[in-house]
Amino acid sequence: MANFVAVPACYPKLVDLRKSKTASFKNNKFLKETTKLRYYQTIGALHMMMLERMVLGDSTGTGKCVSEDTYIPTSLGMIKIKDLCKELNLIEDSFYNLSEDLKILSIEGEKSAPFIYYSGIKTGLKITTSKGFELIGLKHHPIFAPDDISLNYKRLDSFKIGDFVCINRKGIFTDKYFKTTQVIKGGTNTIDYKIPEFIDESLAELLGYYVSEGHSSVKTSFIITQFAPDVHNRIRSLLKDIFGYIQNDQVKNYKEELTKK
Repeated sequence: MANFVAVPACYPKLVDLRKSKTASFKNNKFLKETTKLRYYQTIGALHMMMLERMVLGDSTGTGKCVSEDTYIPTSLGMIKIKDLCKELNLIEDSFYNLSEDLKILSIEGEKSAPFIYYSGIKTGLKITTSKGFELIGLKHHPIFAPDDISLNYKRLDSFKIGDFVCINRKGIFTDKYFKTTQVIKGGTNTIDYKIPEFIDESLAELLGYYVSEGHSSVKTSFIITQFAPDVHNRIRSLLKDIFGYIQNDQVKNYKEELTKK
């Protein structure tokens, strides 16, 4: 390596320091009594004190914590952040590995997420938009928001009523198909239909009709009420293409029957 001189004399101490789980600072005039360093910050500061020069990087975005119920747009769909680590025995101020296949849909596109950081239970702030979007996070959590001339990140505790924030709609709707979840089979008097493995455009369209015009009284069936002929026929076509469901013909003359009544 060019310009490499030698391993610093303090290197063995640094190795022991990185293995330690109890490193700390004694009270001193340079730290306020109210200052609380995370453990990785303590380790980094001790490194800087022992070395003549060093580069300290933080590419993980640590310090921008949100509540456990915050939804994260990922390559697996919208997932609550607590569900990313539900099988872990969480310890305050600790990092945990995530699956290498997991991708986070950020404002800059798809990004890898190799780690998750658990800061412990903290006091946070909550903001709610006029459309009902909510975010709970630490007071210094950065939010992308417009100012007078551009878009910039602002601290969560700097917002006031009447301010605007940016909603990452592009990140919510990925261009990849979501996998469907397992479903419970029907009873003895029902017919089981094959559920598609992925939510594609057709299934998403049918779900849209159900959200707008549908209802369900039991867990084994649903009803979509729609009397516009073209839309009605489209729903019938989707049910056939997606599930192989062939409806009866009783409602084909629904418009004529309604006119007679």
